[in-house]
Amino acid sequence: MQNYRPFLIRKSSLMLLVIASIIISCKQKAHQINDQPKKSAMVANDSALKIFLNVMNLKYPKDSLESAVQLYKKALAEDGGYKIAFYNLLSCYQYMKKFDESVELCTEWLKKNPNDLDIQYKRALIYDAQGKNELAEAGYKAVADEVNKKQLPKIDTTLTPIQIDEIINTAGVIYIAENDKVKALALLSDLKATFPDNSTVESVYRTTLNSNRLDRVKDLLGYTK
Repeated sequence: MQNYRPFLIRKSSLMLLVIASIIISCKQKAHQINDQPKKSAMVANDSALKIFLNVMNLKYPKDSLESAVQLYKKALAEDGGYKIAFYNLLSCYQYMKKFDESVELCTEWLKKNPNDLDIQYKRALIYDAQGKNELAEAGYKAVADEVNKKQLPKIDTTLTPIQIDEIINTAGVIYIAENDKVKALALLSDLKATFPDNSTVESVYRTTLNSNRLDRVKDLLGYTK
């Protein structure tokens, strides 16, 4: 089972994606990242990213992250719609185990973007890990409802890697948001039977089979009290 490490994004002349692990999330066609933020916001974000990466690579002390947080906040103050900076700040908070601050950040974002299912889901995961089940319920329901509207492709050997990922994502939402392990495993089992040599499918199936749902949520977040 992979331990959670944050994904970081910055935008300069080119967009750099640094992905160490993936939080199960609902992919939305309507979801767009602001790829033309204000220059001052980009500068602040890039400076924060440099600090964050150096901390992760053990080149800077961990308390340097406080400077990164302030720079990410500056980027968002300069450009409130700069979602790259938002994601980076959220990842930074979670890396620092500042989950209350993560919830507050998500809540502020959702005031301006109430239909952002991805952030609803991330906040619901944190609420769930904190034992605040009633608060998690709305976010989980919104994501589950959206996923259930979509018809999954038929599981056969013609599936593309993107379609396989979509089915894996859906199984994750079924397991976490709908709390239906049996249904999630049935979907993954069909996928596993069709692609017996796919190591990703096998890993997700085994993780789902052997995990406790709440422990899985906490593992995805790197959550500790």
